[in-house]
Amino acid sequence: MNLCSWNCRGLGATDSPKVPYIGSVVRSLGLDVLFLMETMLPVHIVSQKLSAFSFAGSCGVDALRMSGGLFLGWFHDVSLVPLLVSSNFVLCKYLKVVNEISYLLFVYGAPHVADRGLVWEEIFKILTEYPKVVLVGDFNQVEFLDDKIGGSPHISQRLQFMQWRLDQELQPIQFSGPPFTWTNGHHDNSVTF
Repeated sequence: MNLCSWNCRGLGATDSPKVPYIGSVVRSLGLDVLFLMETMLPVHIVSQKLSAFSFAGSCGVDALRMSGGLFLGWFHDVSLVPLLVSSNFVLCKYLKVVNEISYLLFVYGAPHVADRGLVWEEIFKILTEYPKVVLVGDFNQVEFLDDKIGGSPHISQRLQFMQWRLDQELQPIQFSGPPFTWTNGHHDNSVTF
């Protein structure tokens, strides 16, 4: 199964190159599932913008003002049934069980440090109730200094997240693509990737 998970940081601008870029990724990688975070739009608008992709199914969460927003779309070769949808995750049952993966949990971690532990606790509850889950997405938490370029060497809640991940026995899965797709938007010497 080919999945793409991308914190797109907004799909709102009409002249944005993001929708054509998504199209090229869908075609070139033969995607089965597309998960977008921080759409900053209502789900129905995202669905309209991506209507050319002919998803077999989709779901998501509307943005609150100019923050958040999730969109999950899947193509005909994949059978997903959304079970739980919130502002931080979408849990789906995977109907074509391969390699004993029964569920997919698409995660968008809390952008504010103070809220991250609450999201981790919710994920813990899901992992306890649903066996054989693959987590895909962005925890909004850096674990290692080489996971970023620039910024402070102090990474808030890094050790807590690492311990939580170990406690849950979560293993990183291999990905392909550019390792740094986010920037803090600064154009001076304080830029962080």
